[in-house]
Amino acid sequence: MQSKMITNRAKAQQILAFDGLKFGKCSCTDIDVSMDWQGKTFIFVEIKTEGSPLTRGQQYHLQGLVNGLRAGGKTAYAIVAKHQTPLKHDVHVAECRTHSVYAGNSWELIPTNERLSVTIDGLYAEHLEEYGA
Repeated sequence: MQSKMITNRAKAQQILAFDGLKFGKCSCTDIDVSMDWQGKTFIFVEIKTEGSPLTRGQQYHLQGLVNGLRAGGKTAYAIVAKHQTPLKHDVHVAECRTHSVYAGNSWELIPTNERLSVTIDGLYAEHLEEYGA
């Protein structure tokens, strides 16, 4: 099933090439999902195909974002989610399975096969409880 949120499918298939953007050992990475609620709680998600690990650089980057935001008094989480969607189909991010969550200390494995939307709904409920609507 194709996403109804994609308004220009041809443009969405265009690859972003990060050539020429390497600084020492550091190169660019993308983040598949990035959101914030009221500038107080931040969520970052990397979506991987089942069997593909998070790269060390992606891990360091996500941990750095979460740690930096938390050091500044914000709430932040990084999530790795997995899917098994064939290449010819859209990956429906809400249906991906949460693999692990980083909240500032260590990566917690989520063995329940929980949908990403359920994980984020839980974090949003915590946000509302702490900060209100």
